[in-house]
Amino acid sequence: MSNTKEKVLNWQREIETAKRTEFKAVLDRKEAIATAVSSLFQRIQKQDYKDPEEFNQLGARIDELNQESKALLADYHKQMKKRFKDCYEAYPAIYDMLVNGTVDPQTLRSVLDTYDQVERGFISTNEGMSRGLDYMTNKYKLPDDFFNKDAIGKSRRR
Repeated sequence: MSNTKEKVLNWQREIETAKRTEFKAVLDRKEAIATAVSSLFQRIQKQDYKDPEEFNQLGARIDELNQESKALLADYHKQMKKRFKDCYEAYPAIYDMLVNGTVDPQTLRSVLDTYDQVERGFISTNEGMSRGLDYMTNKYKLPDDFFNKDAIGKSRRR
């Protein structure tokens, strides 16, 4: 296993552990706020407010909750960047995906395995891209012709 792959997988495990332990209360509160805001929006949509005061109160409450959520997230990201500074500085895009939960562990491992193969010279960059597209096609049960593999390696610049 390459050093890069090992580091990223370790960061992924550490970040997931941190999210389940010391940041659990913050993330639970963020989720509770999102649920409350959604509920308030649904309430607003279902009502025909003849009294603008109640409508304004609901809107003000949504604003308060959004402000709280923004503050929580800002503090969460500040603490995570401090704790996982090496990951953030070395691979900011990967860091963002790990912290925000926008990449699942299987996809991350697949990407890292392919990256490792490219870095070691076992496959070309184009073959790595093709493997990535195959992975996504299979994982999400996409039609075989969903991606234009003939475009791999061709520059879009003129």
